[in-house]
Parts: sequence; C-alpha cells; structure tokens
Amino acid sequence: VSIGGDGVGFFDVVYVEDDDDDDEATFNINTRTMGTNASADAYSSADDIVETEDLDATFEGADGTTYNNASHFRKGSEGLAQNELARPAQAGEYDLIASEGDFSANDDNELVVENELDISTLDLVEPTVNGVTTHVAPADSTDEADDVAALLEDVTQSENVALDDRLVIQVEADGIEGYVAQESGKPLDALNEGVNGQYLDDLVDDDNKEGVNFNVESTSATANQDPGTLNFEETTVYFGDGQFFVVADTSDSDTFENSISDGDSYDVTYEYTADDDQRYRFNNQEPPTWNNNTNPDSFAYYAAGTDTASAETSFTLEEREASFDNENANDTVEVGVSEESSITGTTNVAPGTDISVRLRSESGVSPQFILTDDDAEISEDGTFQAELDTTEGEVGNEATLRFRVGSSNVEEIDALLVEQVDDGEDGEDGEDGEDGED
Repeated sequence: VSIGGDGVGFFDVVYVEDDDDDDEATFNINTRTMGTNASADAYSSADDIVETEDLDATFEGADGTTYNNASHFRKGSEGLAQNELARPAQAGEYDLIASEGDFSANDDNELVVENELDISTLDLVEPTVNGVTTHVAPADSTDEADDVAALLEDVTQSENVALDDRLVIQVEADGIEGYVAQESGKPLDALNEGVNGQYLDDLVDDDNKEGVNFNVESTSATANQDPGTLNFEETTVYFGDGQFFVVADTSDSDTFENSISDGDSYDVTYEYTADDDQRYRFNNQEPPTWNNNTNPDSFAYYAAGTDTASAETSFTLEEREASFDNENANDTVEVGVSEESSITGTTNVAPGTDISVRLRSESGVSPQFILTDDDAEISEDGTFQAELDTTEGEVGNEATLRFRVGSSNVEEIDALLVEQVDDGEDGEDGEDGEDGED
C-alpha cells in the first residue's frame, strides 16, 4: 500500500497482510512520525501484519535508475524529487493505493503505480480544540479504568470536586495522540487504555516548543507566590476519538504542586498557538528528528499567524460533605417508624461511590439498635436515598444518623424517630396535620 505521491510532498510504502483471517488488513498510521527518524514506528497493527522494511517492491526512476526503498525513490532526482519533510505531515488528501508493489516516476517526477488493485484517500484534517469539561469519579487510583469506555461509566460532569475523589478533565481536541504514542512507546490503539501523564507533561513543556499549552492553575496566587498547578506526571491520560481525559487523584499529596484545601479554585486552559512569523520546522537532519522544532514555539499543524485555538473551564475543590432532608427546627432529622423508612439527602461525593447510611440509637434507648443501609446510591444530581427497617425502634427514640464513605463519617447529625415524616405535600382528610385543611 502506497501513501501519498507527487502531489502532497510525501510518499511511503508499506506491506500489509491479513493475519487474523477476517478478510481485512487493518493498520494504524502515526502521521506525527512518518517520514522522520522514527518512521519505523509510524505503522502498526494489533491483529494483522504491517511491514516497512525489506519489501518485495520495486522503485524505478524516469531514466531507469533503480532505488532500494521508498525513501530513496521519494528523494531521488529521477524519482519523485521530494525534499525531506519540513514538519509533520500536514492536512491534505493522501492517496492510498493497493498494488502489487511496482512504482516508478515519469519525466515530470510524477508517481506511476503499476497493477493497481484499489485506491482510496487518507484525509488528514487540521486539528481543532472544541472544549474542556471537568468531571468527578469515585476515589480510586488514576489508572483504575481499563479503557475510555470504562472510565466514562464512572464519571459525572461537575465543576465541584470533593477532596479524595478523582478529578477527570475532558479535553475535546485532537492532534497530539501521535506525539504521546511515540514518546511513550505505545501503539496508537493502546492509548485508549491509558498512559502515564508524564508524556503529556513532556509535550506541554514550554522548552519543547510544540505550541501546546495546558494550564491547570490555582486562582489563589499571591504577589509572592506562583499559582499552584496540577502535576501531570501524577495523572493517567486516556485517549478517545477526538478527545482525551486526564485523571487525577485528589487524595494524593503529589497530585498538585501545592497544598490544597476546601474552596481552592482552579482555572483550566488548553490551547494551540502559532508564531506570528515562522511556523514549526524540523531540523536539517536526514531524515529529520520527529520532535525537534528549530523555530519559535508553534503548533506543528498551524501556519504562521494562525489564531490561537483554545478552550477553558474551572473547578473548585471541596471537603466531602452531606446533608439530610427532613431536618426540623431543632437541627434534628426526623425518621419515620416503618419497615421501609426512606432517608434522603444531598452530597458532593462522586456518584458511584460506595456509601452507607447508619442510624444508631442513643445510649438511653432500650432496646438498642444499629441500622445500616450499605446499598445506598448517589444519583447524578448528588442526591442519595437509603432505606431502613426502623421498626426495631419506637416513636420518640433519639438516635444518631451518619453518612459514611468506607469507614469514615462524612456527616453526623441527631435524629428522632417519628410516627410519620411530613413530606410537605397536602394530605387527604386531615393527613399530615394542618396541611389537610388546605
């Protein structure tokens, strides 16, 4: 299969073969590294065979000169007479031609492919930045999710993040997967399973001059202190279609470059920038070094003077908290005596977190009771509901009500067993006291 030709300033050839007997040969192309000193890593396949060296292919120049490989043919004066790539492969339409492997050039240095089997187009488009969103996920290690699909099952969109939960920053942008894949040594299709954030950190480092800025900075900086920042090296990054997710563990003291506390707010900005006068350019090595920009800081796929593409959002860190409904004027939660007594409330703990609600009688109550619902769940809107059989107690019994995450109490409040909880709605025939008179 040949990629490109005389019209786009790039040409390469790979051999592909169906190896899993599904009558298809599927392979990935890392457009960031093809045509560079890392071109051997540009093509990969999870299930089939893809090769770039020692091909059973022929390359012949216009005067009959024979070339050893696609690279020599591309640059040869009697071949396609192309220079080394000035920068990573740019947006454009690149021919994909399946053939028996016989390539030549005519007198105008145009590509001629003998015995074509089929032709298609690889359409490379200019990367974009479309948005940044923050989510929360239950407390766990940053690499807990097996892949993007598993991660998305755990997250809930929120700009408020309870300390100890996972912070997940979703960036709707493309154009950096190839860099991260090459830097990490992972094939493109494995980025879906997560990669250490140090490779993203390498990309956004100003010294690399890649024109990619990713700032997660505290808004509470002082004149004498730099703002606190997110330490990307302590995160895991998952890549999906046209987006990626940065997962941070807020319980880890190394996650932020400063101490964090309740109420700390952070601004998140992701952007691609271009220099006003000079665009990204490789060094003069043959072949060029895949990640070496000799010009000022500029995104590899933008022309000089291109407006900055950016997106931003913000989030606030909060101590874990919860509150119960049906609290009376004495700051006591009223709980009905019933086989299925419902206890509800609101929390900022991430939905999906394993929680429990416990009702424990005060020491003076006889007989004593401890009632726990370990199956309570937090909804996407932060509300929760527990169900307890409170018939072990009696009306008038005093108790303590707790909202727990693991073995920790997030909220503890006095409770009182009552015959019936007033839900605030009008009853019938005088039910719910005075409401029934309406």
